[in-house]
Amino acid sequence: MKTNRRKLKLGAALSLAPMLPSNLFAGANTQVVKNGEVFTSAHWGMLKATVKDGKIISSKPYQTLSKIPNPLQDTMADLVYKTRITAPMVRKSYLENPDSPKPELRDIDERVEIKYEDVIKCY
Repeated sequence: MKTNRRKLKLGAALSLAPMLPSNLFAGANTQVVKNGEVFTSAHWGMLKATVKDGKIISSKPYQTLSKIPNPLQDTMADLVYKTRITAPMVRKSYLENPDSPKPELRDIDERVEIKYEDVIKCY
């Protein structure tokens, strides 16, 4: 019975975490690393990224806990620099006439780059 009560107390305490003041962690190290290694994590595990001239050049697992390799842990540089969307794009026909979206042209119609400011105006 005491164990369940402790779990409930812990859960209640943790649920208050989002209400903590944002400056509580002001002493955290927020220095930008130009050269060296950075430890971070993502949903595919803890990573050690190597940074050169302010750019991620490689990544590898911080520690291997499983005998099954996870290839995503070696692709951080590609995920940051190659697969990221650099500018918003919209279908040309939609841009010409937003009142007639023509969903049948998705994946067929040419896409054109637009400014972020213009995207924000649409919402």
